[in-house]
Amino acid sequence: MDPAKEYYSVAWTMLRDYNRTLLQYPSAPAPQGNTTVPDLAAANPTVSSDSMTWTFKLKPGVKFGPPIDRAIVCADVKAAFDRMFTPAGDGGYNFYYNIIQGVDDFTAKPPKSDSIAGVKCVDDQTIEFDLTEPTGDWNFRVAMPATAPIPAAENITKGHDNDYGRFMVSSGCYMWKGEDAIDFSAPLKQQKPAAGYQPNRSMTFVRNPNWDPATDDIRKCYIDEFDISIGGESSDLYNKVQAGQLDWIEDDPSDATSLQSFRADPNLQKNITGLYFTDSTYYLHFNLDVPPFDDLHVRKAVNWIINKDALLRIRGGPDFGQVATHIIPPSMSGALPASYNPYATPGNRGDLAKAQAEMKQSKYDTNQDGTCDTSECKDVFHVTDSADPYPALTAEISQDLQKIGISLKTRALDRGTMYNFYSTPAKKVAFGSGAGWGKDYADSLTFIDPLFNGANIQPTGNVNYAMVNDPTVNNDIKTCKGQSGTQRGQCWANLDKYLMENVVPWVPWRWGAHRTVFSTRVANFVFNQFAGETAFDACSLTKQAISSS
Repeated sequence: MDPAKEYYSVAWTMLRDYNRTLLQYPSAPAPQGNTTVPDLAAANPTVSSDSMTWTFKLKPGVKFGPPIDRAIVCADVKAAFDRMFTPAGDGGYNFYYNIIQGVDDFTAKPPKSDSIAGVKCVDDQTIEFDLTEPTGDWNFRVAMPATAPIPAAENITKGHDNDYGRFMVSSGCYMWKGEDAIDFSAPLKQQKPAAGYQPNRSMTFVRNPNWDPATDDIRKCYIDEFDISIGGESSDLYNKVQAGQLDWIEDDPSDATSLQSFRADPNLQKNITGLYFTDSTYYLHFNLDVPPFDDLHVRKAVNWIINKDALLRIRGGPDFGQVATHIIPPSMSGALPASYNPYATPGNRGDLAKAQAEMKQSKYDTNQDGTCDTSECKDVFHVTDSADPYPALTAEISQDLQKIGISLKTRALDRGTMYNFYSTPAKKVAFGSGAGWGKDYADSLTFIDPLFNGANIQPTGNVNYAMVNDPTVNNDIKTCKGQSGTQRGQCWANLDKYLMENVVPWVPWRWGAHRTVFSTRVANFVFNQFAGETAFDACSLTKQAISSS
């Protein structure tokens, strides 16, 4: 739960209520939930004409929770940015902040400065960010959990490089149970973490007594305490929700069987949430450096042959989203609509004739009969997830590819190892079918830049699995980054179209969605678009649940 290191939605949905940031998102689905609004900031920022200087005024009266119990000032926000670029805070997504002036001096070995020069405290209530390039989405970046203030004067992070998440001091409406008992004045070895967080076991959130709703237009925080268990077997957890022993399951896979059991009971039907799209895309990816997928025509042929409708049904059907037709989900601002589909087939079930027509143009189809007939198309190295439903998905994909002469040599791995293979180019994974990508924040840059910018290819930890290094893509990314508003959205949409038609790194097959069930104790369930999870701060309980607690 270290804000600088957490890079996962289930943590982000909690951290946004534990900590406040300069800007934040309303507790709502898209489109409202993809728009930033002031949080710690008193108002939206002042932005220079070149989008390289952003200035924020802090809202008065916002305090840290106990045991710090004081007003938040500029130095506390600056401390979060400095910490991101130390070994203690590295490991999350600080690459989004490399464009601050002075980062290179701060991270030099030896350091040339003791703080990041481009994060300036004009006074206690004013913070200025000086950037090295035009940045039209800085408002989204200062809404991410890693930017939440850290008590600077008290130096509470000292000695807590690996366990800071257990020693955080809240600035939001919730805090760890027992946080008020932490004694930061004690010698390091005698400092005991908040009892309310037992890693890998449980979390207990209670109200921060210093949170003042008069300073917070975003969070409602109706519920006094959240008792969170970590782990459990899916069907058992759903049975407990149905029995009212659990109120909901976070990071919920929403298996189809459990949803059907709720639909079958007239008293429980109303306890199924709506379908909320999570700004995520699930895809099959090619490695453009590995035959036969170094051939554009082979990649296009695969797009034509894949039965996306079958893949979605195997995953569980419409409860899990809709067939994807391009890279950036249409729920993102400025994205292409779902109607844009360069590989449209009847019912999204694939088209053998069009796939064969494309394959005939490939160098791997030596007799132009629409079937790949060289050795490069035999036993193609394929890596996927070993968990359900991926074995069934693999069977469907293999059947489709065999129609155009491609056979797979599949290695099914646990999810962490699978991603390790994908992110290590030296492993030469030719084809992957287990990946998904959700936005980091509500701007299409977070899809296009990390996944397709050739400058981001790394020997380890690489997320440009397709190994795209296209000059047009690289140059257009630079152009889009400096734009704002409608022009920015159109720029990213044009890049999505170019990738799908001229580069073809993926077969996008599903835009993810969130639908879960909750107990009859829950009076109001709200979805938070930013994290793609539950809005803890907006949910409420029934009167009966409160009286029985």
